[in-house]
Amino acid sequence: MIFKACINAFILFIVSSVSAYTDAAITLTYSIENPDFTELLTKATKQSNIELDAKWVDQKILKVRLIQSAESGAKSDAIIVPSDHLGMNEFVHFSEIPDSFVPIQLTPFFAGSGEVNNKRIGIPIVGGNHLVLYYNKELVDSPAPSWKEIERQQAKGDKPIIGWSFMEMFWFIPFINAFGESPVVAEQPNLNTSSMHQALEFVWNLANKGIVDPSCDYACNDERFLSQQTTYSINGMWAYNRYKQGLGDKLGVAQLPSINGRPMKPYSTSFVLAFPNNSLDSDKKAQLYRLAQLLMQPDVQNEFWQQRVGVPVRKDIYDNILDDAEQDAKVFLQTLANTQAMPNTRSMMIIWEVMLKGYTRFGAQAMSAQQTGQFMQRLAERSIATQEE
Repeated sequence: MIFKACINAFILFIVSSVSAYTDAAITLTYSIENPDFTELLTKATKQSNIELDAKWVDQKILKVRLIQSAESGAKSDAIIVPSDHLGMNEFVHFSEIPDSFVPIQLTPFFAGSGEVNNKRIGIPIVGGNHLVLYYNKELVDSPAPSWKEIERQQAKGDKPIIGWSFMEMFWFIPFINAFGESPVVAEQPNLNTSSMHQALEFVWNLANKGIVDPSCDYACNDERFLSQQTTYSINGMWAYNRYKQGLGDKLGVAQLPSINGRPMKPYSTSFVLAFPNNSLDSDKKAQLYRLAQLLMQPDVQNEFWQQRVGVPVRKDIYDNILDDAEQDAKVFLQTLANTQAMPNTRSMMIIWEVMLKGYTRFGAQAMSAQQTGQFMQRLAERSIATQEE
């Protein structure tokens, strides 16, 4: 029920139907929100004589737009999206990808990110979509290794010292994992746990103490960090270039602070190339193969890294850059070892929404932590059961 409601709610935000593509050989939709990626994609395809009509779509509405496209017949030949989008296979009908499309060895962190139910329906293109701690070297001598240290530093001021996209559950995941239990186990919701209860209390206690402002969303957090109103920002690698341009040598990068001696464990994932509506069965299979091979070329993978679009998924390129990386880059690479792979299950859309409902109610003091965990688990199980009917 919540799944259908979520779909309908998203559709309300789509003000126009999917735009018609031109007569290009390949139509591509992608959601990597990085102008450097757009530039690299355009340059690489032109140099390889691949005729491509590529359109960026905001990730917040892309899932529903894919479903709407399938229903309306306005189809893309290929998409580049976070790997958890592959859980929509029932609606979008992704082509199963033959081994010939992935002839190289993938970095172990991302090797399985294109698979759902032991079938490869996506090709990892670039990875490292995980959270790190950014800090301002002018405001602090060294990054806080723990939340206790952040709280100690906060005591010296009267405004929030750190920010992140507080109401987005992707940022809440590392707090839950730090207490030992994952919110998704064997592709099923695992929400009524001691870890969930402790994480809810811990995060909202930070807000109540004024360490973080819960009303400050993603854009607000960026503005405050870049204007040096806050010392720290929790964000992904995708923010590095923007932060570096704004802060220059003042910018530092570190692993997320520990909680009671335990590391925070964010989700990591990759952006994958996938082929909706069984497009590999079309007469464009050869062109789509060329596109897949292009995005895996060593020079393209290297350029993705140099422009901080993400971590190369080719193992040989990853190993090479790890040996020679400068300090900030090593943080992005080394912190991958302390991440969890984001599940690709079709139920993730439900789990995200259920978590947000409970998280918001707990923050409003409408429920205790234990009641919130029970509420989340029951609602998730009921919604998934309804989805499977």
